Amino acid sequence: MIAGGHQMLHQINWIKSIANLTGTVHILFGTYELLNCPPLNGQVGRRSEDIHIPRYHADEAEDVAEFRKIISTFQRHLPLHSEPNLEQHYEYLLEGSVGQRSPKRDVVGMKQYDS
Repeated sequence: MIAGGHQMLHQINWIKSIANLTGTVHILFGTYELLNCPPLNGQVGRRSEDIHIPRYHADEAEDVAEFRKIISTFQRHLPLHSEPNLEQHYEYLLEGSVGQRSPKRDVVGMKQYDS
């Protein structure tokens, strides 16, 4: 998203229009700066829900195991002739990633919105 209140408002209104035309729920994810968007438009603010997805922690065995599982799944689905072994680089990937894990619930189906 482009910084600046007026430009953000224009972009939020554009996303809202696309959502209304298509009847599709949009999920936006990014940095904490994105949390400034819903208050720019009252209707978007009322239809929004913020969900914080915590980071993986390299010092927690369960987090590392889950991250390695994700890498393994990811590498199997890469459109390459031979599957790379990305899991051997999990420490580097974990350090350089946003490191967000998915919650143990259905985020998309959490809330139904009326048009």
